[in-house]
Amino acid sequence: MAWVGFRRMKRERKMFHTSIRPWTEEWLHPLVPGVLAGIIASVVVVLLGIVLSTEYLMITAVVYLILLVVGGTRFLSPIYSLLIALLIDHWLLGYITYEAAWLPTEATTEPAWVLLLVFVLTIIEAVLLRERRSSRRYSPLRIKSSRGKWIGGQRFDRLYLIPLFVFVPGELVSNVNWWPFLPVADGLSVTLVPFLLGAHAVSYSERIGHQLARTSTQLLWIAALAGASSFAVFYYPTALLYVVIGLLMLRITAQLSKRLQDRKATPYFTPRADGVVILAVRPGSPAEKMGLIPGEIVTKVHQEPVNSEWSFYQKLQINPAYGKVEVVDERGEKRIEQAALYDNEHHELGIVFLRPEMAVEWQTKGNEATSNETNA
Repeated sequence: MAWVGFRRMKRERKMFHTSIRPWTEEWLHPLVPGVLAGIIASVVVVLLGIVLSTEYLMITAVVYLILLVVGGTRFLSPIYSLLIALLIDHWLLGYITYEAAWLPTEATTEPAWVLLLVFVLTIIEAVLLRERRSSRRYSPLRIKSSRGKWIGGQRFDRLYLIPLFVFVPGELVSNVNWWPFLPVADGLSVTLVPFLLGAHAVSYSERIGHQLARTSTQLLWIAALAGASSFAVFYYPTALLYVVIGLLMLRITAQLSKRLQDRKATPYFTPRADGVVILAVRPGSPAEKMGLIPGEIVTKVHQEPVNSEWSFYQKLQINPAYGKVEVVDERGEKRIEQAALYDNEHHELGIVFLRPEMAVEWQTKGNEATSNETNA
C-alpha cells in the first residue's frame, strides 16, 4: 500500500513537479474500510461455513504475489486470484513432478466454497469502489495528444487489506506451524487470512467517479453469477472449467472494454477558450474549502474573465486576501464560490490547471502587462 503511494508521488512529480497529496493517503485511508469489510465478510464466511485447505491458501498467496508484481493494483481482484488458484489446484498440479510438503498432487478444496468466497469478496470490491466514487482525491494526469495539445485525465489506484477468518481442515494444521489456528471442532479450525483487493482506473473521457460507478455495477453482476455458479458446480462438478473460464473472461472483457471506450471517446479535460480547466485540487487547500471540483471550468475571478493560468492569478491579485471565482460545472451550470486567503499567498489557492505555463511565458506576459500599464 505504501508502494502504491510512492509510485503516485513519483508520477505526479514528473508531470507537475510537485505531489498533489502525501503518500500516506494510500495506506491510511483504506485501512478502516478494509478492516470493517473484513469483519463483515468474516461473519458471512463463517455463517456459510466456507472451508479452504491450507494448500489452496498457499497457492493463492503465490498467485497474489505474481499478479501484484506483473500488474500492480489492476489485477488484484478476487476473480483473478482465487479462480486462477482454483485452476492450479484442480488441474495444473497433476502435471507437476516436483514434490513439496505444501504442494498437493490432487485437488484439495471444494470449488463451490471458492466460488462462494469470490461472490462475497467481489461484492465487497464493488461496494468499496462505489464508496470511493464520491471522493475527489484522484491522481491527476497530464499528457500531450497526438496533435500536440494538452489533455488531462484522472487515475485511481488503491489497495485494500481485507482480514478474513475462514475454516481450514484441522488435520492439515500441523503442516503450517508458523500461523495461528483456532480449533473449533474435530478436524476443523479457524484461521486469519489477509486478502488484498486492488482497484485501478484511468479516465480521460469523463470524471473518473462515473467510471468507478459503472465498474461497481459490473462487479455486482459478476458476483451474482459467481454465487449462482457455486450451486451449479456443487450439483454438476463437470461444469467447473466452463464456469471459471467464463467468469475470468467476463472480468477481462469488462476491463478491456472500459479502456478501449475511454481511448475512443472525446477527452473531457481539454483546454477551453472561455476559461481554465481545473485538473486537480489539493486537499485542505482554500480551493477545496470553496468546493471547487476537478473538471470544472473557472470563467471569472473577481468578475473578470480569465482564459489562462497566468490571467487567473493576475485577476486574483485584485483582492489577494479574498478569492471570488465563477465556475461552470459538468452540467453547464454556473455558480460563484468564495473564500478568505492568507495575506500575500494568493498563489497557494491549491488548484492544478490543465495547461502548464512555463516561467518564460509568465515573464513574457508579465513584461507585456507592465508595458501596458506604463503606456496607460
